[in-house]
Amino acid sequence: MNYLKRESKLHEELKRLYADQMGGETEVSVAGFSADVIKDRQVVEIQLGKLLALKPKIRALLGQGYSVKVVLPLQVALTAPVRKTFTGKTFMRTTRRRTSFLNVFDELVYWTDVFPAERLSLEVLLLHEGRDWVAKTVTVWRGRFPRRRLLNKLRRDTKVVEIMDKRVFKDGCDLLNLLPDNLPDLFTNRDLAKLAGISYSLAARVTYTLKALQALEKRGRRDRSTLYSASSNKAY
Repeated sequence: MNYLKRESKLHEELKRLYADQMGGETEVSVAGFSADVIKDRQVVEIQLGKLLALKPKIRALLGQGYSVKVVLPLQVALTAPVRKTFTGKTFMRTTRRRTSFLNVFDELVYWTDVFPAERLSLEVLLLHEGRDWVAKTVTVWRGRFPRRRLLNKLRRDTKVVEIMDKRVFKDGCDLLNLLPDNLPDLFTNRDLAKLAGISYSLAARVTYTLKALQALEKRGRRDRSTLYSASSNKAY
C-alpha cells in the first residue's frame, strides 16, 4: 500500500512565498527529484529537517548545471495555545528560544563535503512561528517530582508569524562573519562559547566546521585547549 507524506503547513507556506517572489513553479520533477520551487535554472529547496538528507538531491541538481538555494528555517519564537490542567481553558503563549544564526552549524557540521560549492547558497531564516493546535503532554516522574513533557515538541506543523531575520551564506568567509566581533585573534572553544553566549558543544561544532572549510586554522594549545584563528588562506 502506498502512503503519501503530508506536507507541513510551514513547508507549504514558505514554498509558496519563494514561488511568488521568483515567479516560479512548485513541485517540478528535475534530475530525478521533485524540486520545491524552480524558475529557469534556479532551484529553491525548503528544508525543515536535516540538511544531511538533501545531499543526494543537491549533488544531482548541481551536476545537471542548476543553481540551488537551500532555505533552512530556524525557530526563534513559537506562539501556541496552552490548555490549563484544572480549568481546561486555553490561552496563547509565546515562547522564545535561544536560537541564532550560529545554530546553523548544528547542520553544517555534517555538510562540509557539499558546502561550499559553485552555484550553491544557503539562506537561513530566523522565524517566529505559530501553532493552532494544543500540544499533547505526558507526565514524567523525576524522583518524587512530576514534570510535564511535550510529546510532539519537535513537530513543525506551524505557520509563519514573522520572518525576524535572514542571511545568505555562500562560503566559509560568510560563515566566519558570524563569530563575535570581540573574539580575540587566538581563541578556544570556551572563549567562543562565552563571548557568543552559546553552549560549549555548539562552539565545538562551529570551530570543527570552519576548520573543515579552511576558514579557521589550529594555532597550538593553551593548557589543554586548542587555539584557533582565522585562516591566512583566503580561498575559503
